[in-house]
Amino acid sequence: MSLTVIGPAIIALGLIVLTCKPHSLVYYVLFFAPFSATAVVNFTSLGYKNGGVGLTPAILFLFLFFVAQILYGNVFQPLRVSRGHVIQLALIGAFSLECIALLLCTAAMRGITSYQVTQTIYLFISIFCTFALSLELARGNALEMAVTVLRASATFVSLWGLLQLFCFVADLPYPSSIFNNSLSDFADSFDENLGDITRIASVAVEPSFFAAAMLHFGAFGATVLIYEKRFRSWEWIVPVAVTLATLMLSTSTTAYLGVAVLVLLLLMQQPRRTMFAVAPMVAAALLAIVMVPKIQNVLLITTFEKGSTFSYQDRLEHMQLALDMFLKAPLFGWGWASIPSLNILTMLLANVGIIGTILALAAGASTLIDLWIGRSNVRSNGDWKLVAYAAGAQNALIVSFACAVTSGFKYVVLDDACYWAIAIAITTRLAIGQSSNTVYRQRTGWDDAHATLSLHE
Repeated sequence: MSLTVIGPAIIALGLIVLTCKPHSLVYYVLFFAPFSATAVVNFTSLGYKNGGVGLTPAILFLFLFFVAQILYGNVFQPLRVSRGHVIQLALIGAFSLECIALLLCTAAMRGITSYQVTQTIYLFISIFCTFALSLELARGNALEMAVTVLRASATFVSLWGLLQLFCFVADLPYPSSIFNNSLSDFADSFDENLGDITRIASVAVEPSFFAAAMLHFGAFGATVLIYEKRFRSWEWIVPVAVTLATLMLSTSTTAYLGVAVLVLLLLMQQPRRTMFAVAPMVAAALLAIVMVPKIQNVLLITTFEKGSTFSYQDRLEHMQLALDMFLKAPLFGWGWASIPSLNILTMLLANVGIIGTILALAAGASTLIDLWIGRSNVRSNGDWKLVAYAAGAQNALIVSFACAVTSGFKYVVLDDACYWAIAIAITTRLAIGQSSNTVYRQRTGWDDAHATLSLHE
């Protein structure tokens, strides 16, 4: 075990926040979620390819958040959440129970590897993050602050990625020891290049992880701007523009796929506004492609010629293996992390079978449906911010799933968990927003059709 250069500062910050402002720990989890290549401390005895695994700042702050809930009694405070919120968490809980049962059965029948244990731990850390943050962000004005933090995080991570690109172009040393210090697999990808072009990974372990993380905010922010003109101020336009521009410069196929899916979604939802916003960007991109041969080469390698690369062939082989193994145990699969695949559907089918796949997809679909119904019902109540946030969360989840089909479910980091938690919290805020304008109230304060439930966490 060894501390990194930035480790002591992160630990000190965590202890100060725990002592002075424990309620704000959740926002540090959100801010540091994309920092998958950053380690507070490296553990060197877990048998990984690079000799170990790094404890990320987000996981450290999530642990401190859990400690704060116990120490300061927040966990025992009453909380109102929507019925949809409860259903979504119940589905995630059912999926978790199946994973535990499969792990125990696998251990008893065939034995399990250290890799399966660590991967299962990562999965349950993400599940806990989704549970805890969705409940915490459903309180009061926490959601608004969370969105502000996500905007700041995406801006910082994108600017750090542009710094990486600048260092490469200017032939200057990139300060990798600050945020690229994890011993986890692929955490050295800041050294990768594509011919004479660097691949942007920023604070993430590799470009695809960077792209997946930034696509969350890119999709959320772009949707908010398209849907609601009252968001069109510099504090929103600049972060969204910087994030999307960095994604396009990243040379990540995941980034290009995600942006394409986002544009298609917005064209279906808001065609006129999207065409007006996208047309100048497309024109500028086409001009750059025509004028700069280097950009043409990068675009060809990361798109049309991708099928001939080792990465693509390796993913295809693992998908086929996962499907073959699924057919041998179709109902429950082989247990979490037993069969590798960078396609979320084949990975789920092979590892948790039809039952687990249905539970996972039902949980995600439940969130999307609640967001859709909730913002449709609340639109007339004048809560324009919440309606726009719901549309942004909806598109962010769809883009994330589309990328997970081609580049894998990145449960080892907390990006997906954080944005799913925010989406679930929005469903409760939508229910509360609708109920607050209902003429008829029950004694509980909520109407029958869209009631919220009073819970103790």
